[in-house]
Amino acid sequence: MLANDKGRKQTDPLVRTPFPGPKGKALIKQLSERPRLGGYENPRDPGYVLMMAAQRDGYVWDVDGNRFIDFNSGWATNNVGHPTKEIVDSAVEVLRDYGVVCSSDGIATIHRYELAGKLLQTLPNHIQRVAYCCTGTEAVEGAMKFMRAATGRSNIISFHANYHGLSYGAMAAGPLLSSMRDPVMQAMPGHIHTPYASCYRCAFKLEYPSCDLWCAEFIEDILTRYTAPPESIAGILVEPIQGEAGIWVPPEDYLPRLEKMCRKYGWLLCIDEVESGFGRSGKMWAFEYSDVKPDIVVIGKGISGSILPITAIAATPEVMDREVSVGSTFGGQPASCAAAIKALERIEKEGILQNCARLGEQGLERLRKMKERYPLIGDVRGRGLFLAIEFIKDHKTKERDYEIAKEIYYDCMENGLCLMYDSNWFARMLPVLDISADLFLRGLDIFEEAVQRADAKRRQERKAS
Repeated sequence: MLANDKGRKQTDPLVRTPFPGPKGKALIKQLSERPRLGGYENPRDPGYVLMMAAQRDGYVWDVDGNRFIDFNSGWATNNVGHPTKEIVDSAVEVLRDYGVVCSSDGIATIHRYELAGKLLQTLPNHIQRVAYCCTGTEAVEGAMKFMRAATGRSNIISFHANYHGLSYGAMAAGPLLSSMRDPVMQAMPGHIHTPYASCYRCAFKLEYPSCDLWCAEFIEDILTRYTAPPESIAGILVEPIQGEAGIWVPPEDYLPRLEKMCRKYGWLLCIDEVESGFGRSGKMWAFEYSDVKPDIVVIGKGISGSILPITAIAATPEVMDREVSVGSTFGGQPASCAAAIKALERIEKEGILQNCARLGEQGLERLRKMKERYPLIGDVRGRGLFLAIEFIKDHKTKERDYEIAKEIYYDCMENGLCLMYDSNWFARMLPVLDISADLFLRGLDIFEEAVQRADAKRRQERKAS
């Protein structure tokens, strides 16, 4: 919390200056005049950058002292809440003693083994191995290496609009957008893409359940017949809930259908839980909503304890007990492991999963009522505190409404709600999982007020035309 924020009541106005404020604008101007900072650090609209000063207790503060209810949570990295003293102290203590350790065949620390033991307790019993990386991208790359090495096969099936990271291999596997994938595809063979179970926007124009999950059957009936024979395929790489594409929650029998196919052909089932896992869906792992036993689970984001980067690959001995070069200089640092251990302990002891599931149900019900009330909302979906709202121009055509989504996002920011938005036709809500009910509901109020204003404006424009 900022020093000048002491004594401020929860009911006080959140935003005190025009957004961005004067200090924020000055810093944004300085940054915009510098060379490119990286793929994530060049916003499409620098006029709406939140220059952060602190984050605590479900809020984010900017440099002008404005306070925002955090429905972004560090792009899903702050699952167990904003940094707590207990987690920070545990990491600092380890940093003092160990600093940076590059674990190798000759050097290791106990923290890696302690974390592995705790992680494996949260996973199905047949998964008994853990390897560490630094980013979700690295972990996905490592998982794909294991898939190919364990099967001796080169092709991997993944899904349209999956997101697995920004390295060559991860981008080739996750065609979130054709513009992102196209520059690397010629250099990265071995990836087969197929539609996901995005029921509101079914690629085959069918409806569940009468479709009998044709999107899954399509793999076996069409792809293995005309694209690649089953014996060339190492496995399926899938998000149990598609996050970056707009939080698509597949029917509960979708993953079992994919698993059945994997067992039939000797493929591996690799589930990418980087964004959906570590409690985000209201269960520890989103695949728990379906009765499946993955061969590999990719873990990231929330495992950080909200303070230090760490990711992991968890797999069966049959997959991981082989000579495959997977790792990272900074993967599984002692301090990162210490923070992750404390994060797991928080989940075990403090009812975080229960809070996430309970508020998620309340949030989804509130969003469904908004959908009935405001025609500009086409669909709402999600599990736990992993929620999405899709904006459309017409319910029959389902034409995506990018402008309304942008307008609502700006309105929310100006009134103290920080959503997860990246110039799409949908907005996402991913608050910290320990958010209080009052704060969560206040965030939903701000969102509905923004939707109400946008809906009224659209009605006036239609009358005028």
